[in-house]
Amino acid sequence: MPTDRTAQAVERQLAAMDCARYEIGVRHPSKGMLIREWAADQVRKAVAWLKRMNAQGQDIYIRPARSAAASLVLVDDLSAEKVRDLAAQGLAPALVTQTSAGNFQAWVRLSEEAQPPAVRTAVAKHLAQQLGGDPNSADHGHFGRLAGFTNRKPERVTNGRQPYVLVERADPGAVAERGRDLVQQALATISRAHAIEVRAAVKEAAAQAPAPARAWAQRSRELGTWYSGMWKGLRDRFGDDFDASRADWMCAVALIGKGYDVDSVADAIAKHSPNVEQRKGRDLDDYIVSTAGKAEIWCELRDKGAAYADVAEKLLPLAQQRQAERSAEHERQASARERDRGFDMER
Repeated sequence: MPTDRTAQAVERQLAAMDCARYEIGVRHPSKGMLIREWAADQVRKAVAWLKRMNAQGQDIYIRPARSAAASLVLVDDLSAEKVRDLAAQGLAPALVTQTSAGNFQAWVRLSEEAQPPAVRTAVAKHLAQQLGGDPNSADHGHFGRLAGFTNRKPERVTNGRQPYVLVERADPGAVAERGRDLVQQALATISRAHAIEVRAAVKEAAAQAPAPARAWAQRSRELGTWYSGMWKGLRDRFGDDFDASRADWMCAVALIGKGYDVDSVADAIAKHSPNVEQRKGRDLDDYIVSTAGKAEIWCELRDKGAAYADVAEKLLPLAQQRQAERSAEHERQASARERDRGFDMER
């Protein structure tokens, strides 16, 4: 029987990508994309149908299924030189396909374990920027072309024929040497981005915080209502995808800046920061005092024109010193009151 070169190319691509499930895209030039989610065996069984669709003018695409975990990222629109650059940088692709003469797509496996979609998107954007790839293809859910089928773009026609998508190189199971480095960089980038978003959300919420009341009970009640509502807003907006301790810090800074005293802020964190007891355990008391105390010191220094980077390491020692001074003053006042009561009794 004649060899089915399309089936062979599909098999090589599936082996190199090695995903639990795939999404196959069949794009009609006017009707748009039809998407099917299949396991590898289902893709193999569908080759004949996909060939018919391709012959009728439809492009055939593939990507790791979004419903399943994966660690592949696509870098699109590369030259042969840029593909070699990937390998030279410790990012040898698990799969390289040639989609038309001189144009390549590379699938890079970042790690043996799956990575979150946000991490894969951040890495894809980084690689596209670094290598001059297509930035519009730089996200975790972008389709690459499936080998063995023709590229139906009119601008790719040569001598009246559409080029076949070819497997240039397939290395099943290959993990990029520097993949984990990119994952760590992506996590740091995502963390910074989330911090900026959370800070903006807290700042917005702080503008609606009530002014400090004179009576402690009223102040505590109003502040507690605001703190609980603000945290609900953060959860609704970000889910659990943010640093709760950093959010406490941002709230403390916002409230100190609003005019609340450090004891009121510490009380609000202790009573209304979700799961703070489980999060901090035995360190809870130190955490509350240091968070509110550092916020107090930072607001004072900020108002004097200090830059955070210049004073960040000093905040905790200064807050601890301030707390010790307050405790000493409270003890002195308590002793004075005790002496006054003793004088009154003698009289």
